[in-house]
Amino acid sequence: MDSRNEILKQIRDGVIVGVPVDAQVELVALSLDAIQGPTTTDTPVTINYGAAQPGSVISLAADGVYTFHETGTFNFNIYLQYGRTGAAGTSHLLFRSMLDPNTGTYQPAGTTIPQYIANASDLKVLILTLPVAITVPETKLKQELIRDSSGNDSGDLVSHTPADPQFGICPCSQLIIWRNKT
Repeated sequence: MDSRNEILKQIRDGVIVGVPVDAQVELVALSLDAIQGPTTTDTPVTINYGAAQPGSVISLAADGVYTFHETGTFNFNIYLQYGRTGAAGTSHLLFRSMLDPNTGTYQPAGTTIPQYIANASDLKVLILTLPVAITVPETKLKQELIRDSSGNDSGDLVSHTPADPQFGICPCSQLIIWRNKT
């Protein structure tokens, strides 16, 4: 209960991951409605959040890779919506971040996060805030999705179009990047 009260207090005070909201600057806000996912098991795909976005601090390529042109501390607010159609058994979908500190080699950054989808009517939402400290200019970052072969070969990031047009489309992926003011 104490941790829940602390989270509610932070929300009330406008704090995101320990940094007051007024101490951050929004750099990028993107979302994508198109279904995206692997074509088979054990083959990761880079998650895309929309069209390419050039920028002086951070840029996003059309293939979903971000390049940080400057150093600093950034917060990624990520929303992913998992689902599937048909098939029997449980799908095991995994999410991870990969970082290349301008060496040409990506390494896992942080924890791999699983989502299990038991049937076609399941819809799972993953909402993350990931703090990222960039210490080398031109560092690259990407997020990947994989269907693990320990589960069924189905499942993707899916969008949803509500029957009521007054509600907006629920994107399959959404991203907001904040930079801490110095």
